[in-house]
Amino acid sequence: MRHKSLIEPNSKRLVLVTEEVLALISSYRQSGRDDCESGGILMGKRRGEHFEITFATAPQMKDIRSRCRFTRHPNGHQEIAENRLKSSNGEENYLGEWHTHPENHPTPSSIDMGDWKRLSKFHNVPLLVIIGGIQTFYFGIVIESRVHILKECTLL
Repeated sequence: MRHKSLIEPNSKRLVLVTEEVLALISSYRQSGRDDCESGGILMGKRRGEHFEITFATAPQMKDIRSRCRFTRHPNGHQEIAENRLKSSNGEENYLGEWHTHPENHPTPSSIDMGDWKRLSKFHNVPLLVIIGGIQTFYFGIVIESRVHILKECTLL
């Protein structure tokens, strides 16, 4: 399985993201004028302070989607997460959120930042966030209500 390798420069936390997860997010890129935002949850393994994102949910029927807004409804995503947790014998857990933006090189909005900080406080663990843009991705980690940008790295 191939991965994209990321690092948070200050804490040196490593994050691996499978190509399958990136392909799913890419399949919802908003390249058309009428394409709506999409999103879901990220699941995978916590390895000490490091992470491996192995799965992402696709948008579900009850999610609210518009050109510049995505609101994830827990129904659908929650059931998928519970099934993944059970089928992996507890190894795969909720790691964070992903969604798309209708911009080439996405940046988080103030709404995104507020939502992520609330989720981080609620879960009381670092959370990963991905925004899929038209050309690139934004990768971040929320640690104690502070959002840090993840940088691509090469693992030897």
